[in-house]
Amino acid sequence: FTYGTPFWRQWYTHPGNPHLKPEPLGPERVHQIVAEVIEELKLRDMRLERMGHGWTAAALGLPGEGWDQQTIKLSDQQRQMLAQIGGRRDLFHGVPLNTNLCYSNPQVRRRMAAIIVRYAQEHPEVDILHVWLADGSNNNCECEGCQSKGQFALEADACVRAWKLARQKNPNVRLRILLTQGSYSTNEKVLAAVADTPEVGITYYDGGRTYD
Repeated sequence: FTYGTPFWRQWYTHPGNPHLKPEPLGPERVHQIVAEVIEELKLRDMRLERMGHGWTAAALGLPGEGWDQQTIKLSDQQRQMLAQIGGRRDLFHGVPLNTNLCYSNPQVRRRMAAIIVRYAQEHPEVDILHVWLADGSNNNCECEGCQSKGQFALEADACVRAWKLARQKNPNVRLRILLTQGSYSTNEKVLAAVADTPEVGITYYDGGRTYD
C-alpha cells in the first residue's frame, strides 16, 4: 500500500473495542503518521521497505488503499488492461485492489514500469520496493496469452524490467517480490523469470498455507 491506511485505521479507530474511543483518522493524519515513522527509521539507520499491494490499481489510475468496493466507470483503455475472467474484463467484485491485470498486454507492462520508475524517483528514501504478486483467488487472467506464458511469471518479469529502469533514476533502490496463494502452483516459473537477477529478493507467502 502507498500508506497502509487500512492498518492504521484498524489501530486508531479501535473497531470492536467498546472501551476505547475512535480517534480521528483522515488522509492527512495517515500521511503524517507515515512521515513520522520514516523519520524515526532513518534516525536509527534502519532499512525502509515500502509498497507491496497497490501497484495494479495504480497502473489503472484507480484507488488502491484498501479493500473497499468502488463504483467506477472504466474507460475502454482501462478495461482492456484488466484480467479476463469468464470472458469479461471488469473490476473483481468491484474492488480495484483485488483486480488483477492482463500481463500479456504490452500496455500493462509499460504502465507498471512507468509507475514503479516514478515511485522510485519520487521516494529516494526507500531502500527496498516491495511488489506483491497478484493476490486473491479465482481472479487471475484467463486470456490465451497469460495462460500460455503464465500470468505470475509475466508479472514478475515486468517488475524486474521496471526495477532496472527505476535504478537509472535511483541507483540504490532494491526490489523484493512477494509470492502469493495465487502464484503457488507456478512459483517455479516465477523463480525462473528472475533467475538472471540474483539481486532481486523473493519472499514466500501464501495466505492459506503461511498461517496454518
